[in-house]
Amino acid sequence: MRWSIRTQILLTLTAVLGFGLLASYIATSNVTRGAITEARVQQARNITALAAERFMGVRAEGLALAETLARVRPLVEPDHLFLLGPDLDPMADAPAQRAAFRQLVRPADLVPYYHRQTRHGFIKSLSGEPLLVVLAPVDSAPSRLGRSSRSKPAAVALLAPLEATIAEVDRIDNLYVLFMLVILAMAMLLGYVLLGRIVVQPIYDLIRSVERVGGGEFSSGIAESVATGEFSQLFGSFRKMTGQLLSDRQKIQRQISELEVANREIETAQERLIRTEKLASVGELAAGVAHEIGNPMAVLQGYLEMLADEGLPEETRREYVEQMQRSVTRISGIIRELLDFARPTEDAHGEGDATLAVRSAVKLCDPQKRFRDLEMACEGVEDTLPVALSTGRLEQVMLNLLFNAADASEPGQRIDVTVRPREDEVIIEVADQGHGIDDEGLRRIFDPFFTTKDPGQGTGLGLAVCYGIIQTCGGSMDVASRVGEGTTFTLVIPRASGI
Repeated sequence: MRWSIRTQILLTLTAVLGFGLLASYIATSNVTRGAITEARVQQARNITALAAERFMGVRAEGLALAETLARVRPLVEPDHLFLLGPDLDPMADAPAQRAAFRQLVRPADLVPYYHRQTRHGFIKSLSGEPLLVVLAPVDSAPSRLGRSSRSKPAAVALLAPLEATIAEVDRIDNLYVLFMLVILAMAMLLGYVLLGRIVVQPIYDLIRSVERVGGGEFSSGIAESVATGEFSQLFGSFRKMTGQLLSDRQKIQRQISELEVANREIETAQERLIRTEKLASVGELAAGVAHEIGNPMAVLQGYLEMLADEGLPEETRREYVEQMQRSVTRISGIIRELLDFARPTEDAHGEGDATLAVRSAVKLCDPQKRFRDLEMACEGVEDTLPVALSTGRLEQVMLNLLFNAADASEPGQRIDVTVRPREDEVIIEVADQGHGIDDEGLRRIFDPFFTTKDPGQGTGLGLAVCYGIIQTCGGSMDVASRVGEGTTFTLVIPRASGI
């Protein structure tokens, strides 16, 4: 359970205030109890001393003691006043009064308080109730107990039950507890209202403003609040921060717009570069197939000259026509493959078939003169392997890699092309047994305009373009080479989504 900040602060303040009030109650209760008890004792001592003075000089004969005692007792009610003889037993009292005395205390209980000066103490009555005892001697030099005349008063005893005093103390304690509870309740109510206005409301205003800013509503700014002091400074700082964020956001948006324009320009330039490199590949292919087309054309020309002979047998004529058709078919196939490769790719960022692209590239390379003395082997091109790159773009990459492999190889060497799936990727490797690339060349192999070929033999853009094509689909292109042992290019292309 998570409590709100208002609840947490209110509970904390309540605990602190409650602790303070409790400590105050304990201290005040003890002081109050002591003060009331002290006042009660002092009152009892004064009354007892005054009563003792009244009995000084009063003759024991006759009714003098009883009359004096009868006049004094109403003044001390509800306390009990007794005139004690030397044996600390009531004297000059009726039997009812003597019985009341014996229900409260025993004479032996009063012995510790019989002294030449007024003394007091607290004892338990015979019924177990708390009792205040005050003894004041009638004579300043009291005789020893039991030895003076039994008719001569020895002391005045005041027996004051403390139930009323204790009840008064408890009543004051209860009033103080009630007073503390009222103060605590009022403090909580006042704290609730003030916390809501001074602390909670500004925090809620700030939270709403932060949520709006977090949602992108910079223009709405921060709501006006009744906050003062540190909260006012916080709101001011937040307004400055929001303004700075808005300014930074506008700058970022402008930069994003500029980057989008620059990115479109880069994409356009890259597309042009790819088309240019593709046209260069088409030129190389066209130069390579010229000889392949020239031979069938020469055959056609020879057969046409022989068909001009009117005496040529019909069977021989049909044989010549069939040979001419085969030559035309071969020429048509070579030209169609070249045109298919040269055709612009409609969906450069679409999906394609890796094995189809490899087979098409190898088929285009077969008629080339540079591949005539090389052995080329393909592995894993039988099954369809959809990839996240168009077939035309992948075919262009493969042609460039095969051309480079052929240029680096000597007659009789081998070029291996391997295609294999790996989890969500397709791996294509082109390995040759050529002269290899040194460490400096490997570090710069994908840099634009860098080439290891002789001057005039390459633009240095082929591998850079291939690297960019593979990067656009989220793939990677790596090279491993050792001088004199050959080079291996590895393409890692993501498989098409949904596969």
